[in-house]
Amino acid sequence: MKVLHHLDAERAAAARASGDVLWLEIEDPSDDDRLELADALQLPPRWLDVSARPGHRPITDHAWALMAAAGARPVPAGCLEPIEVRVGVRDSLLVTVHNAQGFGLADRVGSAHEEVVDLLFAALLALADSVGDSLDAAHAQVVEFEEDAEAVVAGGEQVHRADERRVSILRIRSDLLRMSQALDRELDAYEAVSAPLTTIPGVVPKQVMFLRQKAVRSSQHCVELRELLDDARNTEMTALSNRLNVVTERLTVVATVFLPLTVITGYFGMNFGWLIGHITSLWVFLAWGVAVPVAAAAGIVIYARRLDGTGER
Repeated sequence: MKVLHHLDAERAAAARASGDVLWLEIEDPSDDDRLELADALQLPPRWLDVSARPGHRPITDHAWALMAAAGARPVPAGCLEPIEVRVGVRDSLLVTVHNAQGFGLADRVGSAHEEVVDLLFAALLALADSVGDSLDAAHAQVVEFEEDAEAVVAGGEQVHRADERRVSILRIRSDLLRMSQALDRELDAYEAVSAPLTTIPGVVPKQVMFLRQKAVRSSQHCVELRELLDDARNTEMTALSNRLNVVTERLTVVATVFLPLTVITGYFGMNFGWLIGHITSLWVFLAWGVAVPVAAAAGIVIYARRLDGTGER
């Protein structure tokens, strides 16, 4: 088995002629490289465009068995990085194309394989294991978010940290969604009526079923992690809302105490000349200083209640 990380048309033609297993493992190809690869190997150019979704379901085209597979790797700034891999098999030639620099799919496969079908399933298994490992790491991070949400409920964490965590949760949910979509496209290769893997000589149905089961479990794991993130976010938002309600209640109590005092001091603090000159006795004060403001307030309350009862504005 030989592994090439760039297109060598002569070696590819020689390998096909001799029947030797050759693996073209292309990382992050440019548009020119993609067109050159498509022209030399008679592959659909759009199928090799790893920056776009596959334009069609897995197919068998001109003796090529083509499918989309999914891989992943953990990233420090988020949860995981979904990696979409285009996989093509023809005779003794295996072609894998993806846009993840440094992913090292050939290093993950490791040992040499004498048959292209063995190499294909080893590569697909390595991709499936990379997804499983990344989701396990993501699960540990989700558990930390749940513990942090419980700390917020207990009142032991600052609000600004909760804001940062909510941003991280949204980013991780986005990563998991893209991972789930990539796995769904891989499942098409296993569930299609004319699945491309069935056209490859030597394919064992049990191997296909095993890979399909791993993809299904990983897809379900993505959904479970998204639900756990939603629960953690909702728990945290509820705790913050309850904390805000407590603060609002305390402010309301303080305002209730000081509002009458403010009204009284404001009213009796008016010392302009006309008022002082016309308040000459206690009865005048009670009539104009107390009865009139109370009657005005009562009239406003009655009028407001009538409006509420009739629905008019």
